[in-house]
Amino acid sequence: MMKTRRSLPAMGRPTTKSSTRVLLITYTLLIRQDSFVDGSIPKPEKTGDMYMPWMRCDAMIKGWLTNAMEKEIRGSVKYANTAAEIWKDLQERFEKESAPRAYELKQSLTITRQEGSSVSAYYTKLRGLWVEIQTVLPTPCCTCGHNFCR
Repeated sequence: MMKTRRSLPAMGRPTTKSSTRVLLITYTLLIRQDSFVDGSIPKPEKTGDMYMPWMRCDAMIKGWLTNAMEKEIRGSVKYANTAAEIWKDLQERFEKESAPRAYELKQSLTITRQEGSSVSAYYTKLRGLWVEIQTVLPTPCCTCGHNFCR
């Protein structure tokens, strides 16, 4: 007996023009994941065509975010309604740690000595500290428009 091929579920092979459109919208939204977490793709109205694809993508991204977290952190964001809410919570939580970390890195930079290491090893160690300091505490950028500030 010959087996027939069944259509794939949800994200699989579309069966109608309507499901093809929904599938394309869903894939397009998934490509723009960062727009979900920063909130630049707002939640559509429940009656709109984009509502279900948006909800599906948002749920997927929420799952990715929560699965990447430690259990203790996951518990504090489990009541968030959207991926953007989770992301905002995480930003607020971890931005506050940058000042103490920057201080710690500056202290490490101050006490770092070449001692018996080679120049290249010493430079590599210093460079690593500089890069981390720049990441944690970026240099403010002037926006006044004068050339001498740049």
